Amino acid sequence: MSSLSLSRRTFLAALGLGAARSFSQTPAEIVRRYDFNDGSHGWLPGFTDYGLDTGGLERLAEIRPLPPEINSDLRGYYLQSMNRSDDMFMFLKKELDHRDGVEPDRPYSVSVDIELLSNAPSGCAGAGGAPGEAVWLKAGVSPIEPVAVVRDQHVRLNLDKGDQANGGFDAGIVSNIANGMPCQDAPQPPAVPPYIYLHRVYHHPRLVAADPNGRLWVFVGTDSGYEGLTGLYYYSILITLRPMPA
Repeated sequence: MSSLSLSRRTFLAALGLGAARSFSQTPAEIVRRYDFNDGSHGWLPGFTDYGLDTGGLERLAEIRPLPPEINSDLRGYYLQSMNRSDDMFMFLKKELDHRDGVEPDRPYSVSVDIELLSNAPSGCAGAGGAPGEAVWLKAGVSPIEPVAVVRDQHVRLNLDKGDQANGGFDAGIVSNIANGMPCQDAPQPPAVPPYIYLHRVYHHPRLVAADPNGRLWVFVGTDSGYEGLTGLYYYSILITLRPMPA
């Protein structure tokens, strides 16, 4: 046989077609919805951005019935704090890991869908800022757990969430908590304004890679410039992780 002749198998092998070739496949997206009517689902609360000597913060985090103007037969995750430092951040955080399908070192595009209740009317004035427009809803994601740390006698977040109206590397602005009810139509103190349902969606502007153990932390909270009491009900949080090629 001529040295120039090739068998079909040799010919296909030369083209790289004689055997199955492996291609890296991107896994399916991960979608997790947490309905707080069914409990906390492992979401943990946190409070930062205040001085160690600051008192009267009235911090509270609990699963409780929704207000009667919404539906007191259902429950939500209630967070409350008094902002005496002009810069209170109160938040919920949740770890996702290999049990949710998160892969080590895999980069993800992250979206967070939030259902919450706010009783902060639109267009009101307040100390330090408006109770609605000066309280910014934020969401973020990181392979590092968000925790409170002490720096210069102040309790801070260990991640970069930005400050009030500005986002940071690890979190961004979703909206403010003004609920759309005109201030002139809201009940005046000492009456309490009614809670109104809000639905907000956040898309993290950059990809975030899980850590080598396949862990990601998602957090949602409010960064307040309003020097008063803020109380919010989170009804549900839905997280979508869209895996990208590693």
